[in-house]
Amino acid sequence: LELRRAAAALHAGAFRDADPPALNGEDDQSIGHLSSPLIEPTVTVTGATHGVGASTFALALATALAQKHACRARVLECNTLGGSALVATTNAELDADEAGWRQGLRETSGEPVLVQRAPRAAHATVLTPPAPLDSPVGVTVLDPGWPLVAVDGWLKAAIASASACVVIAQATTPGLERLEALLATPDRTAIAVVRGPRPRRWPAFLRAAIGPHTSGFIDADRLLAVAHDRALHLHGLSPAVLPGSLTGCAQVAADLIDLPSVTASADHLKVGKSATHLER
Repeated sequence: LELRRAAAALHAGAFRDADPPALNGEDDQSIGHLSSPLIEPTVTVTGATHGVGASTFALALATALAQKHACRARVLECNTLGGSALVATTNAELDADEAGWRQGLRETSGEPVLVQRAPRAAHATVLTPPAPLDSPVGVTVLDPGWPLVAVDGWLKAAIASASACVVIAQATTPGLERLEALLATPDRTAIAVVRGPRPRRWPAFLRAAIGPHTSGFIDADRLLAVAHDRALHLHGLSPAVLPGSLTGCAQVAADLIDLPSVTASADHLKVGKSATHLER
């Protein structure tokens, strides 16, 4: 039933209402009456379909934003259906917070990124927000992990109030059709990312699948392409440095995103004594 509702809402664009965005396809509860616990600038990364690498790109984007703004960044991965895609990405695993969110610290050559993963078996409509941090972050990259029609409460409000939204799709005919539906409402803060070659290298049948909104994003240089990385696909994410194709795309996306003033220094992000350091 939930999948049928999601498919119907996606086809109708019911969750892309501009005033205010009814992200769950229902208008009985105004987002204006909800409040987001995220006070820092927030960027949402969502997949047009499941399994297109939204969590992976969210991690790369958080890293790029942390480097660009020299600030503390975090990723909130809200999906609990199929398990976390980011569980093996951290160098050090921290204690869960008071709300049950599992936490880890990813340290590479750039600024560190805090990864917070939702408690297991918690549905999006009853998902408890993470506990307030001891020190603020400069930017949060939010990975809803659920169909936008399924979210509610603080998560719905956080998505609606985000400074920017990144939508990821596969370079296939169905993928481009779903991307077109998600881009149906013009949004200057939106960025499209397609897994596959750049549009100018698409075969004729893919170019024929480009809709008017997707075409507008291409013309405005707001549709980015990230090449498939075979090693990453085979081995999954780890604390190792992300592939250059992915980090390069994330850096371009970060440059396209205008955020409010970012002031939270990465110096506040330290690993406590209770952390368990993971071997690379």
